[in-house]
Amino acid sequence: MGAAPRRNERRPGRSRLRRARVRVVEPGAFPTTEILRKALGSARHFGSPYQVHIDAFASAMSSFQKAAPVPDANLVVEAIWRAVHEPETPFQQPVGADAQAVAAARRAQPFEAVEAMIQQTLGLGSAS
Repeated sequence: MGAAPRRNERRPGRSRLRRARVRVVEPGAFPTTEILRKALGSARHFGSPYQVHIDAFASAMSSFQKAAPVPDANLVVEAIWRAVHEPETPFQQPVGADAQAVAAARRAQPFEAVEAMIQQTLGLGSAS
C-alpha cells in the first residue's frame, strides 16, 4: 500500500499560483443599452418594493443621458482591447466625459462624499 501524500507536499498542477489581471472599463452613458430598460421594466412588472427608488434612478439616468455626450463606441472597444492586451493598463479606464468626471470626483473626494452626492442627485436621500 502506497503512502498518502501529506498536505504540505506539492501535487502537480494544484498548488501553482495563477495570476489574473483585472481591469474595469467604464463606458459612461450609452442610451442604446437595453439592460437598464429591461431591469426597470421587470422591476415595475413584478411590483418591486423599491419602486420609488427605481423611478428616481430612472429619472436621474434619463436626465444624465440627455446632458452627457455619448462616447464613441470605438473608444470603448479600444479601451477593452488595451485592458486585455496591455499589462501596464490602469485598473480603471473611464471612457466618455461623464465617466471621466465621476472618476475624477472619486479621486478627489472621500468615498462617503461621493456616495452622498450620488444619492442627492438620484433623489434617494439628503446629502449630509
